[in-house]
Amino acid sequence: VVMTALSVSRSGNHVFKVPLFDPGRAGTSAGGYPWKASGDYVTKLYIKNETDQPQKYTAALLYEGGGYTLGIKDIKAHQLVAIDFRALRDSQTADANGNTIPLNVERGQIAWSGKSTPNGVLSGRSHQSSLSQGISSTYDCRNFCRDSYYDGYIIYDLPFEYVYDVANFVANQQDMNAYGQPLTPYPVTADWQSANSTVASIYSAGEATALEAGTTSIQGSWLAERFIGEVGNEECNFESFTALAEEFFTIIGGDVNFRTVSTGSTVATFSSSLSQSATLNVGKSTNGAEKCIIGPGGGNTGVPFLVVVDFTLPPGAQSIFGEPRSFVSMNADQQFRVNDYNFSDVNYITGTGKIRITLKRVQNTPNNRIRMRIEGLRSEGPVYSGTASVILVCP
Repeated sequence: VVMTALSVSRSGNHVFKVPLFDPGRAGTSAGGYPWKASGDYVTKLYIKNETDQPQKYTAALLYEGGGYTLGIKDIKAHQLVAIDFRALRDSQTADANGNTIPLNVERGQIAWSGKSTPNGVLSGRSHQSSLSQGISSTYDCRNFCRDSYYDGYIIYDLPFEYVYDVANFVANQQDMNAYGQPLTPYPVTADWQSANSTVASIYSAGEATALEAGTTSIQGSWLAERFIGEVGNEECNFESFTALAEEFFTIIGGDVNFRTVSTGSTVATFSSSLSQSATLNVGKSTNGAEKCIIGPGGGNTGVPFLVVVDFTLPPGAQSIFGEPRSFVSMNADQQFRVNDYNFSDVNYITGTGKIRITLKRVQNTPNNRIRMRIEGLRSEGPVYSGTASVILVCP
């Protein structure tokens, strides 16, 4: 039995051939087709899920000087999706990386692939037509293997250099097709980690905060699939592995020199390393009243007490910014509370000054770190800044 299916345009002036094939012989779940969008030419990509289970796929348009990717997309059981890159170009719709197809791009190559899908799971085909030319054609060209991992890296949106800088990190994966051609990278969901969580922290969504001066790396890891063997081998063997991407950072504390911190007669000196920090023994009492006492249920908290920080500004400093550029704060889950603070005895000729901080013990928790930052203007040159931390210890 020979069957042919045809469709007629709404105007009735054009007839289009509808491809028919056996889903059980769909072949590999990957392919590539020429794309043309000059004049009134339209090239659409169709992907069909031939199974009873949801699947995932990637689709991209490669053109001279760039690429446009939809990233990883879901496709429901037996769903047919149609992708019109010309419409995405004309509407200037951003892709998974925030890029658009330039309006003058008229030719390229469509590339699609299932994600971790065996043969016969997804089928694909392109359809190209021009009403003005009376042309209609359909195209199905399968790669002999699906795409596989080629490279991975992480990017971030803002500078991540100084203490209290905040940046959002994104992991990207770049695949290659069965012939070894690198494709357009796309974002992936990663697990995040900081190699030195004292210097920088990062949360599950990829938001990182620089906490102290020092060195660290931000690492993103995710599950990927790579081709086993020599590129071009049509046996199509793959293995799953954990991809890792990493960026190294040196966080700078700034050019303010924090010298000493004191409470009463107890004085501690800040370290002279990149991370200016000090440990201060709060002492048991002030004027006979308990500083560090915590009663049952958090009641009977300690009395307020004064901590004084001495600092030296860089040459040419002529002002100190107010909040939020300059500040004193505690950890979010704080053992002590900052009741008040102010900058005092600041002499811009000698470059010396103090921060007077009034603290009060409020919780019985291990978090007891004061963080401080000073930022301001110089008479000439860039803005100056400096950060430091003090760990408070109760006897």
